[in-house]
Amino acid sequence: MKNKILIAGLLVIAIFIGFIASNRAIPILMYHSISKTEDKANILGINKDIFKWQMEYLQKHNYRVVSLKTAGDMIMQGKKIPPRSVVLTFDDGHRDFYTEAYPVIKKYKFNVAIFPTVYNTEAGNDYMNWAELNNLKEGGLVDIGSHGLCHQSLTRIPLLQAKEQIIASKAIFEKKLKKPVIFFSYPFGAVNDSIEEVVKEAGYESAVGTAYRKG
Repeated sequence: MKNKILIAGLLVIAIFIGFIASNRAIPILMYHSISKTEDKANILGINKDIFKWQMEYLQKHNYRVVSLKTAGDMIMQGKKIPPRSVVLTFDDGHRDFYTEAYPVIKKYKFNVAIFPTVYNTEAGNDYMNWAELNNLKEGGLVDIGSHGLCHQSLTRIPLLQAKEQIIASKAIFEKKLKKPVIFFSYPFGAVNDSIEEVVKEAGYESAVGTAYRKG
């Protein structure tokens, strides 16, 4: 089992290295669920041992894990990006970030950004609650952004509903966390020019997503 984990980790890191080497911007390593066991049905999950191996790899090979704000500031100011710079993000607010990923993050003192949704935070269950998010905030290593009220594709709903997802979620997170929320993560990576404009007008400084075709 250990060898299987190591091989899987090597494959993932190889993909990371290829992306880093071919991109002049700052690559974002996006995570979702950090599971205790291998779950082939969860295509967005990663085994906790592989995750530990990846973080150890970044540390041992002198990768510079920068906060999302630092990355955004460097890009906006046209600054030269230091070699081996990466950003770590975690979508959806799964509780296993708190129990499995965060102890590793603290060990290496990596700055990361997480993007929970309001409804999942309120519901709890397999997602982090407000107390846990506030504990992360106080730790100083985790920036908390918004992933909307719920996990809806913003380009597939009326613009007024999309505005509510973007604007209302920001207000709720700021009220509960007593801190400005300046980052947004597009659910499913879905974005177009209208959604981008709403995010800017709402007061977010940066937004992240995937290579999603605008429509």
